[in-house]
Amino acid sequence: MKMKSLSNITILITLFFSTLSLSLKAQDSVLLNYDRATVSYSHTDDWLGLGSISSELDIDIDTLGLTYMKEISDSYIIGAEFTYGRFDGDVDELATYGLGVGKIFQLNENLNLIGGLEVDYLDVKYSYSTNFLFLTPSLTFDYAFSDKFGATVQVGWIEDLDAELGGVDISDFMEGDWAIQLSTTYVLHAKVGLHLGISLNTDGFSTPSIGLSYNW
Repeated sequence: MKMKSLSNITILITLFFSTLSLSLKAQDSVLLNYDRATVSYSHTDDWLGLGSISSELDIDIDTLGLTYMKEISDSYIIGAEFTYGRFDGDVDELATYGLGVGKIFQLNENLNLIGGLEVDYLDVKYSYSTNFLFLTPSLTFDYAFSDKFGATVQVGWIEDLDAELGGVDISDFMEGDWAIQLSTTYVLHAKVGLHLGISLNTDGFSTPSIGLSYNW
């Protein structure tokens, strides 16, 4: 009985230090590290969600993004984002400017819950000028499966604060919507991560993305 108990204790100690090692490796690399700059590309199919009504309204868009994040006070994150997109490869374009803040809750050594709040200004030029101001509260689960691979699930609610179409206020016609972002991260280097993601909203999966981040 003593030998069996000693064996169990040895196994528990081994598992503890293995988990601790995994956590330290993850936090010292790209995973569970929120000091980063990320360059990304995404493609959105049927951006307006009206393609089923008319082929002329089935508008695709390709977007390049740059995101900067910084962890402060060991449990808070601040961030800024800029994206630029072109509709169907023509001259019509959009630009998005975003600012956000988040609070990190460490649920265990390899899982973080992040409560976030982001404000985005969207400037669209598609045959006419359209501007949107969004507020997005969100919850993010960030998990490190190993020291090389992790996954992130973000659930947010996009609320329209202001909207103009050709100089006309259309805020009363806008409604909020759920947005879910699923992504995976593979550690290419101690400071470089490869990110693959896809967005889900009420219209289905619409925006696959790929990005590279540099962490410090």
